[in-house]
Amino acid sequence: MRILSHYKYPIIIALVSLVIILLNYTPGTWLSGWDTLHPELNYSENLANIFSGVWRDNQGLGAVAGHSHMSDLPRVLTLYLFDLFFPTSAVRYAYVFLMYLIGALGTYFLITQLFHKSTHRNITGAIATLYYMFNLGTIQQFLCAIRNVSYTVRISAMDSLLHICIT
Repeated sequence: MRILSHYKYPIIIALVSLVIILLNYTPGTWLSGWDTLHPELNYSENLANIFSGVWRDNQGLGAVAGHSHMSDLPRVLTLYLFDLFFPTSAVRYAYVFLMYLIGALGTYFLITQLFHKSTHRNITGAIATLYYMFNLGTIQQFLCAIRNVSYTVRISAMDSLLHICIT
């Protein structure tokens, strides 16, 4: 019971995230933003493209890569792991929603760490997390699939990485 009272706000945040996730997931559909390169359709070809260098012959008529595709390797490996447990159409949903949850929890722990001397640090962290979760930028990134999926890692991991650096 002590654990539940100690982690009351993170549990509430996870439950709110779960409700948002369930309201935004449509079974049997594909989550696809402007980057319609779906590694979950052919992992071996995607891994070969990641390791093949800077020329992207699989994009349009061929182009020099605008960013390092090697940085996408952890995401592709995570998608491959998710593919063992989820239908292929749900793999990207699972990844994006996991990043949404990690971002929310990272925000909570970062704010409680920054306000560690305050007696209201937990409620402050919870309010800041709700602001993060319902911020229009966050909603656009995670729930509208307008931007590149790899940006979701940057947005969700920022708070968690700052929290790790501070502690």
